[in-house]
Amino acid sequence: MIHGDIRPINFLVDEYGILKLADFKFTRKIPKKALGDCPVLERGTTPYMAPELFTPEGVHSFQSDFWAFGCVLYQMRRGQLPFGDSTMKLPALQHNIRYV
Repeated sequence: MIHGDIRPINFLVDEYGILKLADFKFTRKIPKKALGDCPVLERGTTPYMAPELFTPEGVHSFQSDFWAFGCVLYQMRRGQLPFGDSTMKLPALQHNIRYV
């Protein structure tokens, strides 16, 4: 299964200090076909999305979840997202993720 929306708000800590993953609305079996015409905003949370998810040929994969987890770790360490946050316009954010 692919989570599809790994970001800090989807991590919960219970009363015993155990970390849990939540919000499974984008969870799906490993897809076999490309995203195609699916709107970008329905593919995940844009600041945490892997570069391939911005293209019509992109496919959600373990790699895209791993990319999002890397963004979460970067944000925990540096206090900011690696490529820009949700306040950026989508074309600028896409450019930063794909080329910077």
